[in-house]
Amino acid sequence: MKFEVIAASRLPAEHIRRWNTLRAANPELVSPYFHPEFTAAAARAYGDVEVAIVEDGGAPIAFFPFHRRRFGVARPIGDRLSDYHGLISTAGTRLDARKLLRACRLKVFPFDHALASQATFLPFSQLETESPIVQFENGFDSYVDARKKAGSNRVSQVQRKARKLAREVGPIRLELHVDDARVLDQIIRWKSEQCRRANIYDYFSDASAVRLVRDVARTKVDGFEGMVSVLYVGEHVAAAHMGMRSGNVLHWWFPGYDHALAKYSPGGILLLKLVEALASRGVTTLDLGKGESAYKNAFMTGSVPLIEGVVDVPSVPALVRRARLGALRWRRSSKILAPLRNAWRARKGWQAP
Repeated sequence: MKFEVIAASRLPAEHIRRWNTLRAANPELVSPYFHPEFTAAAARAYGDVEVAIVEDGGAPIAFFPFHRRRFGVARPIGDRLSDYHGLISTAGTRLDARKLLRACRLKVFPFDHALASQATFLPFSQLETESPIVQFENGFDSYVDARKKAGSNRVSQVQRKARKLAREVGPIRLELHVDDARVLDQIIRWKSEQCRRANIYDYFSDASAVRLVRDVARTKVDGFEGMVSVLYVGEHVAAAHMGMRSGNVLHWWFPGYDHALAKYSPGGILLLKLVEALASRGVTTLDLGKGESAYKNAFMTGSVPLIEGVVDVPSVPALVRRARLGALRWRRSSKILAPLRNAWRARKGWQAP
């Protein structure tokens, strides 16, 4: 087995074709995060992206994209904006993860959105999580009926609020994609404000993250595109979402809404209208991304199993990463902290669309 590491910007065209071939053959890699164009966009935005190419028998059998940081630390593609990461390979491929790191001249690779199905990283898992998904392969009406039969009344509530919004404020309409930088600027402002209200990290305080999102929004290539969807009330932007699509999957990435209209649940209306519009265009899945939230629980129909952990070779940075992850695991599972966790989840649910 042979390992080669090159800058993502220098990845040869034949390797990109092989990447797409491996991805097409593996249903686990349907997310746009695994498309080579996302790695290319991250390379343009951050400038520190490399790809490990694993060959066996003279042909690539796997690709491992990553950000190279100081002290031998690797970060997943997209850094804090990454909702999925791992190997680009056929299903069932298992590599020696530590050997892979050594070949890349790395010491630590912390992961928090790795596919639980990837055997390469499974031995290093310390937490099991999931990414909620909304599937509507049988159409929008079938999806709505299924949610009602499952006992969820959120869809009916949102539909009622949509009618009330149209009646009391103005006609509503959804634009599936708009090429308007002002709308994207508004989404970024809304998301930053939401992070500050919740006292969590503001993703858009990082200029590289802003560059990545703007780049993806402008991208439209075969099998991958950025999508800026807008819910208008009259000509007013009531809610908007920046996501990315690959094949029949749209990833729910950065939603935001006008808090002056909060009583109408404009974010929920946007999500439901988006599902309806996507279903009519052959898209079958909306991936809501990892994270507990009341609205995700109400809309989801299933989930993708994920794992968190850290691959390391003996080093001080590795020990520090393991200690941090151990503390995180304790905070998530400790019975002592259960009341605080429940209060936090309730707060997140209140802030949801």
